[in-house]
Amino acid sequence: MLWIELVRLTWLEIWQSRSYRIMLVLALLAPALGIVLGSLFMVDIGKVYVDAIAASSQVLAMVYFIFLVVTMMSRDIFDRICYMLLTPPVTRMDYYIGRFVGFQMGFVALLLLLLLSSAIVGLLYIGEKPAFYQSGFSPWLLAWMVFFHFVQYISILGVIFFIVSWSSGNVETMLFSIAVLLFAWVFPPVLKAMQNPDVASDTPGGVVLLLQWVYEVLPHLQGAEISLSLAHGVAISLADTLLYVAEHVLYALVCFILGLLIFQRRDL
Repeated sequence: MLWIELVRLTWLEIWQSRSYRIMLVLALLAPALGIVLGSLFMVDIGKVYVDAIAASSQVLAMVYFIFLVVTMMSRDIFDRICYMLLTPPVTRMDYYIGRFVGFQMGFVALLLLLLLSSAIVGLLYIGEKPAFYQSGFSPWLLAWMVFFHFVQYISILGVIFFIVSWSSGNVETMLFSIAVLLFAWVFPPVLKAMQNPDVASDTPGGVVLLLQWVYEVLPHLQGAEISLSLAHGVAISLADTLLYVAEHVLYALVCFILGLLIFQRRDL
Protein backbone atom coordinates (compact mmCIF):
# COMPACT_ATOMS: atom_id res chain seq x y z
CA MET A 1 0.00 0.00 0.00
CA LEU A 2 2.94 2.33 -0.59
CA TRP A 3 0.97 4.13 -3.27
CA ILE A 4 -1.14 5.71 -0.51
CA GLU A 5 1.97 7.48 0.80
CA LEU A 6 2.69 8.66 -2.73
CA VAL A 7 -0.84 10.06 -2.91
CA ARG A 8 -0.09 12.10 0.21
CA LEU A 9 3.25 13.30 -1.19
CA THR A 10 1.62 14.23 -4.50
CA TRP A 11 -1.05 16.24 -2.71
CA LEU A 12 1.57 18.07 -0.64
CA GLU A 13 3.54 18.82 -3.78
CA ILE A 14 0.45 20.17 -5.51
CA TRP A 15 -0.49 22.27 -2.49
CA GLN A 16 2.96 23.83 -2.34
CA SER A 17 2.77 24.80 -6.01
CA ARG A 18 2.24 28.53 -6.49
CA SER A 19 0.23 27.94 -9.66
CA TYR A 20 -2.21 25.68 -7.78
CA ARG A 21 -2.75 28.29 -5.07
CA ILE A 22 -3.46 30.85 -7.78
CA MET A 23 -6.08 28.46 -9.19
CA LEU A 24 -7.67 28.20 -5.75
CA VAL A 25 -7.88 31.99 -5.56
CA LEU A 26 -9.45 32.07 -9.03
CA ALA A 27 -11.98 29.46 -7.89
CA LEU A 28 -12.96 31.80 -5.05
CA LEU A 29 -13.22 34.77 -7.42
CA ALA A 30 -15.10 32.94 -10.20
CA PRO A 31 -18.57 33.74 -8.75
CA ALA A 32 -17.74 37.45 -9.16
CA LEU A 33 -17.61 36.83 -12.91
CA GLY A 34 -21.08 35.30 -12.74
CA ILE A 35 -22.40 38.32 -10.84
CA VAL A 36 -20.90 40.77 -13.36
CA LEU A 37 -22.29 38.88 -16.34
CA GLY A 38 -25.66 38.36 -14.65
CA SER A 39 -26.00 42.06 -13.95
CA LEU A 40 -25.81 42.73 -17.70
CA PHE A 41 -29.09 40.87 -18.30
CA MET A 42 -32.64 41.83 -17.40
CA VAL A 43 -33.85 38.21 -17.17
CA ASP A 44 -32.41 34.71 -16.77
CA ILE A 45 -29.84 35.89 -14.25
CA GLY A 46 -29.71 32.39 -12.76
CA LYS A 47 -28.94 30.78 -16.12
CA VAL A 48 -26.24 33.33 -16.91
CA TYR A 49 -24.67 32.78 -13.49
CA VAL A 50 -24.59 28.99 -13.94
CA ASP A 51 -23.14 29.35 -17.45
CA ALA A 52 -20.38 31.59 -16.06
CA ILE A 53 -19.53 29.06 -13.34
CA ALA A 54 -19.53 26.27 -15.93
CA ALA A 55 -17.11 28.23 -18.11
CA SER A 56 -14.91 28.94 -15.09
CA SER A 57 -14.89 25.25 -14.22
CA GLN A 58 -13.73 24.31 -17.72
CA VAL A 59 -10.99 26.94 -17.76
CA LEU A 60 -9.69 25.91 -14.34
CA ALA A 61 -9.69 22.26 -15.40
CA MET A 62 -7.74 23.00 -18.58
CA VAL A 63 -5.17 25.07 -16.70
CA TYR A 64 -4.85 22.46 -13.95
CA PHE A 65 -4.24 19.52 -16.26
CA ILE A 66 -2.08 21.24 -18.86
CA PHE A 67 0.05 23.54 -16.73
CA LEU A 68 0.22 21.55 -13.50
CA VAL A 69 -0.29 17.84 -14.17
CA VAL A 70 1.58 17.73 -17.49
CA THR A 71 4.37 19.92 -16.12
CA MET A 72 4.84 17.86 -12.94
CA MET A 73 4.72 14.51 -14.72
CA SER A 74 7.14 15.70 -17.40
CA ARG A 75 9.52 16.95 -14.72
CA ASP A 76 9.28 13.60 -12.93
CA ILE A 77 10.18 11.58 -16.01
CA PHE A 78 12.48 13.79 -18.05
CA ASP A 79 14.29 15.56 -15.20
CA ARG A 80 14.68 12.23 -13.35
CA ILE A 81 12.81 13.46 -10.25
CA CYS A 82 11.05 10.09 -10.12
CA TYR A 83 14.36 8.49 -9.12
CA MET A 84 13.81 9.89 -5.64
CA LEU A 85 10.48 8.06 -5.41
CA LEU A 86 11.25 4.87 -7.32
CA THR A 87 13.47 3.32 -4.67
CA PRO A 88 12.84 -0.11 -3.12
CA PRO A 89 10.32 -1.15 -1.96
CA VAL A 90 8.39 1.42 -4.06
CA THR A 91 7.45 -0.04 -7.45
CA ARG A 92 6.61 1.72 -10.66
CA MET A 93 2.99 0.67 -10.18
CA ASP A 94 2.96 2.32 -6.73
CA TYR A 95 4.38 5.50 -8.26
CA TYR A 96 1.91 5.47 -11.16
CA ILE A 97 -1.16 4.86 -9.00
CA GLY A 98 -0.05 7.33 -6.33
CA ARG A 99 0.47 10.10 -8.83
CA PHE A 100 -2.81 9.39 -10.61
CA VAL A 101 -4.92 9.41 -7.43
CA GLY A 102 -3.01 12.39 -6.00
CA PHE A 103 -3.70 14.52 -9.06
CA GLN A 104 -7.37 13.56 -8.90
CA MET A 105 -7.48 14.66 -5.26
CA GLY A 106 -6.02 18.04 -6.19
CA PHE A 107 -8.62 18.45 -8.92
CA VAL A 108 -11.46 17.44 -6.59
CA ALA A 109 -10.34 20.02 -4.03
CA LEU A 110 -10.26 22.71 -6.73
CA LEU A 111 -13.76 21.87 -7.97
CA LEU A 112 -15.19 21.61 -4.46
CA LEU A 113 -13.86 25.08 -3.63
CA LEU A 114 -15.42 26.42 -6.82
CA LEU A 115 -18.72 24.72 -5.99
CA LEU A 116 -18.76 26.01 -2.42
CA SER A 117 -17.92 29.60 -3.35
CA SER A 118 -20.36 29.70 -6.28
CA ALA A 119 -23.20 28.16 -4.25
CA ILE A 120 -22.77 30.60 -1.34
CA VAL A 121 -22.44 33.66 -3.57
CA GLY A 122 -25.31 32.46 -5.75
CA LEU A 123 -27.63 32.06 -2.78
CA LEU A 124 -26.71 35.51 -1.46
CA TYR A 125 -26.89 37.23 -4.87
CA ILE A 126 -29.73 35.41 -6.63
CA GLY A 127 -31.61 33.90 -3.70
CA GLU A 128 -33.10 37.24 -2.65
CA LYS A 129 -34.33 38.11 -6.13
CA PRO A 130 -37.84 37.28 -7.43
CA ALA A 131 -38.36 33.75 -8.71
CA PHE A 132 -38.52 35.08 -12.27
CA TYR A 133 -34.82 35.96 -12.10
CA GLN A 134 -33.76 32.79 -10.30
CA SER A 135 -34.68 30.50 -13.19
CA GLY A 136 -31.85 28.09 -13.96
CA PHE A 137 -30.03 28.41 -10.63
CA SER A 138 -29.85 26.09 -7.66
CA PRO A 139 -27.01 24.74 -5.52
CA TRP A 140 -27.95 21.20 -6.56
CA LEU A 141 -27.68 22.16 -10.22
CA LEU A 142 -24.20 23.55 -9.59
CA ALA A 143 -23.26 20.33 -7.81
CA TRP A 144 -24.42 18.22 -10.76
CA MET A 145 -22.54 20.47 -13.17
CA VAL A 146 -19.29 20.17 -11.22
CA PHE A 147 -19.78 16.41 -10.98
CA PHE A 148 -20.10 16.03 -14.76
CA HIS A 149 -17.03 18.20 -15.32
CA PHE A 150 -15.04 16.10 -12.88
CA VAL A 151 -16.06 12.87 -14.58
CA GLN A 152 -15.05 14.00 -18.04
CA TYR A 153 -11.58 14.99 -16.86
CA ILE A 154 -11.00 11.56 -15.35
CA SER A 155 -10.48 10.36 -18.90
CA ILE A 156 -8.24 13.35 -19.68
CA LEU A 157 -5.95 12.43 -16.79
CA GLY A 158 -5.77 8.87 -18.13
CA VAL A 159 -4.80 10.22 -21.56
CA ILE A 160 -2.09 12.44 -20.06
CA PHE A 161 -0.58 9.49 -18.15
CA PHE A 162 -0.64 7.41 -21.32
CA ILE A 163 1.14 10.16 -23.28
CA VAL A 164 3.77 10.68 -20.58
CA SER A 165 4.51 6.95 -20.50
CA TRP A 166 5.92 6.94 -24.06
CA SER A 167 6.73 10.54 -25.00
CA SER A 168 10.37 11.57 -25.28
CA GLY A 169 10.35 15.10 -23.84
CA ASN A 170 8.50 17.95 -22.18
CA VAL A 171 7.56 19.65 -25.43
CA GLU A 172 6.23 16.46 -26.98
CA THR A 173 4.14 15.68 -23.89
CA MET A 174 2.67 19.18 -23.83
CA LEU A 175 2.00 19.16 -27.58
CA PHE A 176 0.16 15.84 -27.62
CA SER A 177 -1.84 16.64 -24.47
CA ILE A 178 -3.03 19.98 -25.87
CA ALA A 179 -3.76 18.34 -29.23
CA VAL A 180 -6.00 15.72 -27.61
CA LEU A 181 -7.98 18.41 -25.80
CA LEU A 182 -8.31 20.58 -28.91
CA PHE A 183 -9.42 17.70 -31.11
CA ALA A 184 -11.86 16.48 -28.48
CA TRP A 185 -13.47 19.95 -28.44
CA VAL A 186 -13.33 20.56 -32.21
CA PHE A 187 -14.52 17.26 -33.68
CA PRO A 188 -18.11 17.20 -32.31
CA PRO A 189 -19.14 20.53 -33.96
CA VAL A 190 -17.43 19.48 -37.20
CA LEU A 191 -19.24 16.15 -37.32
CA LYS A 192 -22.51 17.83 -36.43
CA ALA A 193 -22.04 20.29 -39.28
CA MET A 194 -21.42 17.40 -41.67
CA GLN A 195 -24.89 16.08 -40.92
CA ASN A 196 -26.21 19.03 -42.91
CA PRO A 197 -27.32 17.64 -46.32
CA ASP A 198 -25.55 20.42 -48.24
CA VAL A 199 -22.26 19.82 -46.44
CA ALA A 200 -22.56 16.05 -46.59
CA SER A 201 -23.12 16.09 -50.35
CA ASP A 202 -19.78 17.88 -50.90
CA THR A 203 -17.75 15.81 -48.43
CA PRO A 204 -16.11 12.53 -49.55
CA GLY A 205 -17.40 9.54 -47.66
CA GLY A 206 -13.89 8.49 -46.70
CA VAL A 207 -13.26 11.81 -44.97
CA VAL A 208 -16.46 11.47 -42.97
CA LEU A 209 -15.54 7.94 -41.87
CA LEU A 210 -12.03 9.02 -40.91
CA LEU A 211 -13.29 11.94 -38.83
CA GLN A 212 -15.91 9.73 -37.20
CA TRP A 213 -13.28 7.12 -36.33
CA VAL A 214 -10.95 9.72 -34.80
CA TYR A 215 -13.85 11.16 -32.82
CA GLU A 216 -14.71 7.76 -31.39
CA VAL A 217 -11.09 7.28 -30.28
CA LEU A 218 -10.98 10.62 -28.44
CA PRO A 219 -12.65 11.19 -25.05
CA HIS A 220 -16.08 12.79 -25.40
CA LEU A 221 -15.96 16.08 -23.53
CA GLN A 222 -19.68 16.83 -23.19
CA GLY A 223 -19.60 18.55 -19.81
CA ALA A 224 -20.31 21.97 -21.33
CA GLU A 225 -23.37 20.68 -23.19
CA ILE A 226 -24.68 18.99 -20.05
CA SER A 227 -24.16 22.18 -18.03
CA LEU A 228 -26.09 24.16 -20.61
CA SER A 229 -28.92 21.62 -20.57
CA LEU A 230 -29.12 21.70 -16.78
CA ALA A 231 -29.18 25.51 -16.70
CA HIS A 232 -32.08 25.51 -19.16
CA GLY A 233 -34.10 23.00 -17.20
CA VAL A 234 -33.39 19.90 -19.29
CA ALA A 235 -33.17 16.93 -16.92
CA ILE A 236 -30.42 14.33 -17.35
CA SER A 237 -31.78 10.83 -16.84
CA LEU A 238 -30.16 8.38 -14.46
CA ALA A 239 -29.40 6.00 -17.34
CA ASP A 240 -27.60 8.74 -19.30
CA THR A 241 -25.67 9.74 -16.17
CA LEU A 242 -24.52 6.18 -15.53
CA LEU A 243 -23.49 5.72 -19.16
CA TYR A 244 -21.59 9.00 -19.07
CA VAL A 245 -19.72 8.00 -15.91
CA ALA A 246 -19.01 4.50 -17.22
CA GLU A 247 -17.69 5.84 -20.52
CA HIS A 248 -15.13 8.14 -18.93
CA VAL A 249 -14.10 5.78 -16.15
CA LEU A 250 -13.52 2.94 -18.63
CA TYR A 251 -11.68 5.28 -20.98
CA ALA A 252 -9.40 6.41 -18.14
CA LEU A 253 -8.89 2.81 -17.00
CA VAL A 254 -7.84 1.64 -20.47
CA CYS A 255 -5.43 4.57 -20.92
CA PHE A 256 -4.08 4.05 -17.39
CA ILE A 257 -3.41 0.34 -17.94
CA LEU A 258 -1.78 0.89 -21.35
CA GLY A 259 0.35 3.68 -19.94
CA LEU A 260 1.38 1.57 -16.94
CA LEU A 261 2.40 -1.34 -19.18
CA ILE A 262 4.60 0.96 -21.24
CA PHE A 263 5.97 2.78 -18.19
CA GLN A 264 7.00 -0.46 -16.46
CA ARG A 265 9.18 -1.36 -19.47
CA ARG A 266 10.53 2.13 -20.06
CA ASP A 267 14.24 2.77 -19.62
CA LEU A 268 14.41 5.67 -17.21
